[in-house]
This record gives sequence, structure tokens and C-alpha cells, in this order.
Amino acid sequence: MKRLVLTVCVSALLTTAATAQWGSVKSMIQRNEDDKAIAEITRILKDDPNNSNAIEGYQLLGNLYYKKSQADHRADDYIKAKEAYARVLEINANDNNAKLMKIQAENGIRGMWVVVFNDGITLFNNAISEKEEPKKIALLDSAGMKFKLATDLCPDSAQPYDPLARTYIVQKKYPEAEAALKKYISKKPTDTLAYLQLGSLYADRMHDSNKAIEVFEGAVSKGYGSSEILTRLIVAYAQGGRMKDAEKLLDKAIATASERDKKRVIDLAGNVHRLIGRALQDSSRYEEAIAEYNEAAKLAPTNSDIAYDIAYCYVRLARAKKQTFEDSVKAVYAKDKKKKNARIPDYTEGKPYYQKALEVLKPAAERENKKMYWRLLATVYANLDMNAESKDALDKEKTGKEE
Repeated sequence: MKRLVLTVCVSALLTTAATAQWGSVKSMIQRNEDDKAIAEITRILKDDPNNSNAIEGYQLLGNLYYKKSQADHRADDYIKAKEAYARVLEINANDNNAKLMKIQAENGIRGMWVVVFNDGITLFNNAISEKEEPKKIALLDSAGMKFKLATDLCPDSAQPYDPLARTYIVQKKYPEAEAALKKYISKKPTDTLAYLQLGSLYADRMHDSNKAIEVFEGAVSKGYGSSEILTRLIVAYAQGGRMKDAEKLLDKAIATASERDKKRVIDLAGNVHRLIGRALQDSSRYEEAIAEYNEAAKLAPTNSDIAYDIAYCYVRLARAKKQTFEDSVKAVYAKDKKKKNARIPDYTEGKPYYQKALEVLKPAAERENKKMYWRLLATVYANLDMNAESKDALDKEKTGKEE
């Protein structure tokens, strides 16, 4: 019985001592001695992390660091406040007072997140409008730190990763932007704009068409094949040399485009046909190139540059066929000693190609009045034995617009 009485007395003394300690802490807080209060709470919790007042201690510690963070805006204070509030949420206590403190802790973390995130948005917007480069750089650095801090405060939130990625893109920190966008997509996989941003980052900034294709194809496979995603995939295919894959998607992209976007998508389709045509042209596959340019012309019948491309390919085709004819004649003559030095006959089969070039190029030259158009037209006329017209085209070249 005496042992029991002694145990109860010791317990009472400990409880009294603990109460006195917390009372001292609260007095410090009332006197705005925040640093002293933080040091004392930290000491108490370190000595006895599981004491009955621990949840209140962590709550007070979180509040004090929260207060400091609002005064000095130091990331370290935000993190320490968050850590203290997190301990409140971890403690296994379910009485009404504990429940209230847990709600307050959750609100504290959320409140800090809102402040930090909004600060980041303000800094980013100010950076974009800032004209002086040193100030712009400093504002972007600060914005990035705020968004990064927001991800630390609420790791489960996707929201900060989007502006964080945008900040990195403006700073040309592309690998960091890539990581932020991937993180955002992992937390919010239904946001089609995120796929658009990541794919565009690969295509436009990092110049990696294969990764861009992977992102856009992934979005399409998940059912996020908006006209904008499809058009960017088409461009990525074209940039990666996958012209036929690009061509296959054109009709689908046009069909899914809204009325507002249809012209843009049609223009893109025309550009893709031109890209395919240009690749074929560079490979001296002129007839195939002309077919692609004609497809582009159907979508943009008044596009003078396409007309120029078609005419240029007809001229190159005529020359190529003439060269093939002459080479074949030379090969035959080489085998016949009597014809070894004979004159090669004139090639006359090229005129239909020059005539087709004339039909598409003349209206374009008259519309645009560009030097390059008149120069090519003069060549076409000359090969059609229209010497007066060729001279006239060369005269017009002198006063034409530069390319």
C-alpha cells in the first residue's frame, strides 16, 4: 500500500512539473518571446516526446513557426511549421481537444500553402512583365523557390508543378521543367494541357521529336486526342521524318477540329504536305513531291509559295529527265566508235513539264512580285522558247521584292 501511495505522489509531481513547463511556455508566447518559446517547446518535446501535452506542444510550435514565416518569409520557417503540424496529425489522440487541434493543423498547412503558392504566382507574373533582365532573373528565381516550397508543403497537390514547370521553361532549365511536368501528369493524368506542354517542351525546346511523339501518342491512346494534341503529334512526326505517319493523321485532325481551330489545322495539314514534298524533293523524287505539293495546294489554293514549290519541281523534273536521256545516249554512243564524238540529239520531252510550271507559277509571280518568282519564271519561258517573255520576266526581277 505504501508503494502505491508513493507512485501516485511521484506521478502527481511529474504532472505538476509538466503543467508548470507548459504554463511557462504560454507566458513566453503572451510576451511575444517567440524564439524563447520555440526553444523551450523543442527542449520539452525532445526530453519527453510522448508526454500527455505533446499534441498541444506541436500545435504551439507549428503556430509559432507559422507566425515567423509570415514575418520573414523564410522557407525554413514554413517547413518547420509544416513538420510540427504534421506531428499533430500523426499523434494518436481522438478526444475533442485533439480533434480540434488536428483540424487547426490541417488548416495551418493549407493556409501556408495558399500564401506561398499565391506569392509564387505574383512573382512569376511580375517577372514576365519586367523589362530589366537582372530583375527578371531575380523574380523568376524567387517564383521558382516559392513553387518548390509549395510542393514541399503539400506533396500530394499537383497544382504547383504546372507553374513551376513554366518558370523553369522561361529560365531555360528544360530538364527541371521536364521533371516538374512529369510529376504534374503523375498526379493529374487527365489534364490534356499537361501532355501538350510536355510534348511541346520536347519538340520545341529540347528538340527531341521521339520523346515528343511518345508523349503525344500516349495522350491519344488514353483518349485525350484533341485536335491540338493531334496537330502537335503530326508536327512531331514530320520533324522526326515520319512523314507517312503524319499524313495518316491529317484527316482525323481536321475532322476533330472546332470551327475556331479548323483554319489553323488546315494550314498545318498544308504545311505537312509541304514538308513531305520538300523531303521528297530533296531526295530528287520530284513526281512524288509534286503530288504532295498538289495536296497542299488543294487546302490553300492561293498560297503562292506552294505554287512556287510545284513549279520548281517541274523544272527539276524536266532537267532530271533530260539528264537521264543524255546519259543513256552517251552510254549507247560509247559502245559505237562511229558515234563516239557525235552530237547528242536535243531532248524535247521536257516541254510539257515547263508548260505545267508556267501554269502554276505565272499567277503566283503576278500576285507576289518577288524576285525569286520572276527568276524561275524566266527560266521556264526560256525552256519553252518564249524568249520575249523570258526577257520581260528578268526585267521584272530587277524591281521585284526580295525573298
